[in-house]
Amino acid sequence: MGAPDSYSGLNYWLKADALALSDGDPVSSWPSSAVTVADPMTATLTTRPTFVANVWNGLPVVRLDGIDDTMMTATTTVASMFANNLMTLVAVVRPRSGSNVAAIYNNHAVFSDSAQFVGMHIKTGLVAWAYNYDGTADAAGPVSIPSGTKPVVLMMRHSGGTLFVSINGGAESSVASGNQTTMTGRLRIGNPGSALRLDADYGELCVYNNGFAVAQDRADLVNYLLEKWVRDDIAIETVTPSDAGFPALAVPQCAVDSVVSQDQTYSPMLYSRLDGKATARSLVPARTVQSLVPGRTVVRA
Repeated sequence: MGAPDSYSGLNYWLKADALALSDGDPVSSWPSSAVTVADPMTATLTTRPTFVANVWNGLPVVRLDGIDDTMMTATTTVASMFANNLMTLVAVVRPRSGSNVAAIYNNHAVFSDSAQFVGMHIKTGLVAWAYNYDGTADAAGPVSIPSGTKPVVLMMRHSGGTLFVSINGGAESSVASGNQTTMTGRLRIGNPGSALRLDADYGELCVYNNGFAVAQDRADLVNYLLEKWVRDDIAIETVTPSDAGFPALAVPQCAVDSVVSQDQTYSPMLYSRLDGKATARSLVPARTVQSLVPGRTVVRA
């Protein structure tokens, strides 16, 4: 489990790495990889973002310039994507500092409906908020976005009469919020208003008709996206193991962007004998991992 399509209710799924474009190409249409709602995000000739190759972990992004770039579903409204009391929106995104510095990060939409009644927004101070309208505007937040160039995983969800927002699987900020009363707008990224354009890179966007009430499901989804977009590959040196077998290896403290954590211990179940060496298997899905070093593990970020 962990991949976005492992969970029920995935109605909309945008992936920058699914676009068959070249570096610098304009993005006029961003098709959904979910079968439920196939309506693509589209942009006009003057509002098209840019496809930028090899930005995070060798993967591309869709870059909105903060000046005039925005995309919107062609016809589908948010009411067709999630229930008014059960929804989750997830974004792999990194806000940038663009040419519209005076207005940058002032209520810019990561995700919103075109009428701005529901969505995630990035504000000055580099914080994220979630909004839901149940007759009055309810706001959950803020959650702080760390500085730097790495993307973050923002999650907004509405479940059980509560609106939540979190970043990278951390503690959720929440507020009581009833059912959404107005969901007639189309889903939009980058622009909740004519003067407020988001300058940001997008990697992946998911919309669920699912409140993700199970904490483990939320953690697995966020970890999958962090593994894919944020954490660097690791390389581990190889030595010949002792005749005593393969003891559990304690991994020393690693950089924040590394795949493993300070307290993690690899199980011997992950090793196999091959030509007299201990070889790592299935430690990091879709990553190139060399081998483990009994007694002197070396992790390079």
